[in-house]
Formats: sequence, C-alpha cells, structure tokens
Amino acid sequence: MAVQNYDTAAGDGVAIGSPNVQGRIVVLPEQNDATDWHSYPSGQEYTVTALSHFHFRREVRNPDGSTSSEVYELQAGSTIKRVGPFEHRVTNLATTPAVFIKG
Repeated sequence: MAVQNYDTAAGDGVAIGSPNVQGRIVVLPEQNDATDWHSYPSGQEYTVTALSHFHFRREVRNPDGSTSSEVYELQAGSTIKRVGPFEHRVTNLATTPAVFIKG
C-alpha cells in the first residue's frame, strides 16, 4: 500500500502484514499522510481498528459517482466497519503518528 503526504505527495508511511495478524498494520507518521485509494466491491467489509488515538478523514467515492467525506476521532481499540461498494482513502488529521489495523 502506498502512503504519502496528501499535500506534498511525498512520504514514507508503511503498511505491514504478518501471518499472525489479520489485516495489515498501517502507520501514517505525519499529519496529512494518506493511504492510496482502495476499492471495495459490493458486500466486502472494510474494518479499521485504532491502535493509538486516530483522528482521520475518510474520503469516499461511490459507484454512482457521488462523493463524501467523513471525519472520525477513534481511541485505541475502537473499530469502525463499512460495507462496499465504494472506493476510499484515509488521511491522518492528527499532529502525531496514526497506527491502525486495516482488514
């Protein structure tokens, strides 16, 4: 997964996987770091679990061409779930690194 700063298109955020962890651990080190766009087909579930305080914006593109933006502020251990179809990306809004499990 590519992770770059939303404003400058630069950065070194990471997404790592492990056979013992369901999903991928994502680190967005700086404010405005964002994941790349991901597509979720109809019925596929998207889950985010915060591993630390996580203040973020989720931008969504829907199959009908409409778009939306949602802002969340999760505490460690909090989870959100959404079901496709949609395409989206996540941007760190905090001034501290964001760490979460996607999957």
